[in-house]
Amino acid sequence: MKKYIILLVLLITSCTQFNKFNKLYKATDYDNAIIELNKIIQSDSLNYSAYHKLGKCYLAKEKINPAMQAFKKAYELGKNSNNSTMLKQSFLNSRIMLGDSLVNTKDLYKARQEYLYAFELDTSNTTCLKKLGDLYYNMGRLDDSKTFYERLITQIPSDTHSLGKLDSIQVRSELSTVELQKGIKLFEAYNYSKSLEHFEKSLSYKQDNIDSKYYQSLTNGAILYNKGSKKQLWDSIEHFGKAMMYRPNSGEPHFYMGMAYEKKDRREFDSAIEQYKLAIQKEPDGYFNNYCQKKIRELTTLRDRLNKFWKK
Repeated sequence: MKKYIILLVLLITSCTQFNKFNKLYKATDYDNAIIELNKIIQSDSLNYSAYHKLGKCYLAKEKINPAMQAFKKAYELGKNSNNSTMLKQSFLNSRIMLGDSLVNTKDLYKARQEYLYAFELDTSNTTCLKKLGDLYYNMGRLDDSKTFYERLITQIPSDTHSLGKLDSIQVRSELSTVELQKGIKLFEAYNYSKSLEHFEKSLSYKQDNIDSKYYQSLTNGAILYNKGSKKQLWDSIEHFGKAMMYRPNSGEPHFYMGMAYEKKDRREFDSAIEQYKLAIQKEPDGYFNNYCQKKIRELTTLRDRLNKFWKK
């Protein structure tokens, strides 16, 4: 009996405080409305309705991050209630609004994270699909952008915005490929400075062109290798390492890295040998394999000879 009396008192207190809140909210006195809501939360930390109203107050004050946190808490507490759909929608919308505010401050990577959080809440939300499509498009990540526009088109086939963007993605992708091919021809002719211009232009059309990123890194490494100072050779090794990330199964970056290690220090045998071996291992039929095998024999012989000399 005592338990029910306590619950009744809490209910009456909560109703009284909600009445105060409603009056303050209607009067746009959001600061005092927030105070009343926090009193409710202090006495009933599981009251999802109070958290939801708190989110609305913060939105009215244009404080998007605190609003999102309040909506998040409301959804977590009330996801199994009859109001779960409404709570999820408020949380999702606040995530999108926070993403929009981050886009306005040019913080695109954090904005992407907020949009992705919203997308996880509802993968069919058309607003979220459009936001992600636009964001990735503006970042030059056309493959990701295309994915979200295509998902949106399946829901709204006549969406002119997405259809237009998909056409633009096709054009930009083709232009990126053209510049890539021009760059490869120049790279193979050892005209590294000119080839680099084409790879960078290719990436200006399509930032997620992995082949262009690969050749850009390889070319930057080759340019620094040819300049030849110790620092530049270290930097060239770093660029060859980036090329490996874009094509992890390619032996070519290891071939160039082996040359860079060898040029940097004529007695640093092991690092150069290791890279030449990796070049062969990753591409057994690679065009550079005969050279790599020759260098492995030469460097191994020289290393063993020096080791034998110093042991005398």
